[in-house]
Amino acid sequence: MMKKTIIFLFCLLFLTGCGENQAFDRGFSKGITATTKGQYEQALAYFSLAESLNPGDKELSQYQEQVEQLQHSTEEIAKGKLSAAKKIADQVVRNEKSSRIIKQKGSELLAEVADLEKQVDQVNDQINQLQELLTSGKRNEATEQLVKIQKLDLTPAYLADEQTRVQQLTIQLVEQQAEKSEAVNDKPAVTTVKIPQELQQIWYDAPADDAQRQPIMEITETTVHFYYNDRFYAIRSFQQRMDEYILNWDMNLFAERYGPQALGNDPLPFQFFLTKDTHTAILQMGETTMYGEIK
Repeated sequence: MMKKTIIFLFCLLFLTGCGENQAFDRGFSKGITATTKGQYEQALAYFSLAESLNPGDKELSQYQEQVEQLQHSTEEIAKGKLSAAKKIADQVVRNEKSSRIIKQKGSELLAEVADLEKQVDQVNDQINQLQELLTSGKRNEATEQLVKIQKLDLTPAYLADEQTRVQQLTIQLVEQQAEKSEAVNDKPAVTTVKIPQELQQIWYDAPADDAQRQPIMEITETTVHFYYNDRFYAIRSFQQRMDEYILNWDMNLFAERYGPQALGNDPLPFQFFLTKDTHTAILQMGETTMYGEIK
């Protein structure tokens, strides 16, 4: 409401000082120009001022009605109501009384809706694949598909239904993983890989001589634990080459414990580089440097 008032006052100020006929023509012209730019609120403000000077002008009334429809269609798009927006814009384009400018803006709205509908279809294709994988009990493939979907931007209003579907399927996947975990727990324990001894310790953000250092990560025989998010990663295998260590963690077990969404957009094995100076072991992970004891 405040925005509309400001626009109206701006338009009124712009027309101040003109004669009545000149002000009407100028307001009408400015309204059409604003319409051409897709500035429908401003156009309606100009038309409203022009109408106050000549209430019976039929051409002005037609423009007002048609621009109101364009504005309504735009608002429906913002709300994610693509069908309603498409119907309104189509009515504007098909209206024989619509001017060339009005029909052009209506066609642009139809094209915008068509592009958004195409996006919705593409997202639904991805979600349908996830649904099929879950129905088939292919949990590993479903987890990978969910990670792909999580890379998509599902925040626009026109994808609200799709976002809800993804949330529902995520819950379904977690439940399936939980059922699998319960079944696995009934089986004899499987021997897990042991991480190299030199990595097994608490790693800090500073050397031992820094009294204010804080722990970043702890590596045990079979897990990696990050303190900042309190997440545990079960290590299922590792490769070592010189000072490089690649630790492969169990993504399925992680998804069972914390939910598939916790995997993030691009889950990768841990890659560490271990070096040593006289008194300190230095572990590099990406841009993060950690410090520990020499073993």
